[in-house]
Amino acid sequence: MTDIAKYLPPILRHDGVCFLNGDGALAVRDRRAYPFEDKWVLCRDFREAADAIRAMVTQGGGPLEVSLQTLRLCARERDASPELFRACAETLSAARPTNAAAARELARLLPEIEKLFAAGTFSPEAVDRIAQRALDAFDAAYLKIGEKLEARIADGDGILTTCFAEHSFFVALSLAREHGKRFRVFIPETRPYLQGARLTAPSLRELGFDAVLVTDGMPAHFMAEGKITKYVTASDAALRDGTVVNKVGTLANAIACAHFGIPYYATSTGIDERRGRRDVVVELRDPEEVKRVRGVPITRADVPACYPCFDVVEPRLVTEIIAPEETLCPNMR
Repeated sequence: MTDIAKYLPPILRHDGVCFLNGDGALAVRDRRAYPFEDKWVLCRDFREAADAIRAMVTQGGGPLEVSLQTLRLCARERDASPELFRACAETLSAARPTNAAAARELARLLPEIEKLFAAGTFSPEAVDRIAQRALDAFDAAYLKIGEKLEARIADGDGILTTCFAEHSFFVALSLAREHGKRFRVFIPETRPYLQGARLTAPSLRELGFDAVLVTDGMPAHFMAEGKITKYVTASDAALRDGTVVNKVGTLANAIACAHFGIPYYATSTGIDERRGRRDVVVELRDPEEVKRVRGVPITRADVPACYPCFDVVEPRLVTEIIAPEETLCPNMR
């Protein structure tokens, strides 16, 4: 299998997301501090890992890797049992309910771990192997998605993204560059946590890509000027009917793309078969987060605010959902 680490910025490599340290804790890179500080949050059990996910210590694909490593952490507890792992899976899955990948993978792996107990073969090493197989499978999936996405990138493209499009996006861009394609990436800041400004833009620059930071309100302006020709995002959930759930702001950009005839490609490690649009509960975060930027107030304390964290993008606005084994074309149905 191709080692995709060479295509990724350090913040997305496995040990750049989280790892088990020698003191029996899970160290999770604090993306809230990046790129200004290199801070890590230590989690000593699954509850603390879930707290870190809820607090946005990590986001996007981060909760998936944290969840897999937390299984390894639970396997090292003295009272490890099927009940412990069930509580772990339930708590982690509920930490960011709109983000589907971690919950889907935990639901798949939990029966494997329960079988170890039933067969009397449970050990930390056995859980390590289960977690590693899952990580390897996701690396293979990211590579497949990246290869598909790279085929949609043309020489001279202006590529808009939203938030932190994660592994497959960087794989696709790296492959496109290897094939001699030139392009520029437009990165909205992504209020209020500024993932575009703090994660995506620095990561692109670290890898030497032509990238420009814009405010969240600027994409339609650059579309009208003909400078944006493709729109690419990850998806916190991709549904079988072609619905995409992703960071708030995605819907506005998708609507603008439809107006200007620009294709919108969403990537996903798997299609969510369990939910329809009516089942998607958009996470509402603390509105106080909207009133501050990195702890600095940007308005009066008595001004009300609201923070829906995700958009639900209807299928007619989505050109393709690119998954490892299939590609959905929702608006061609």
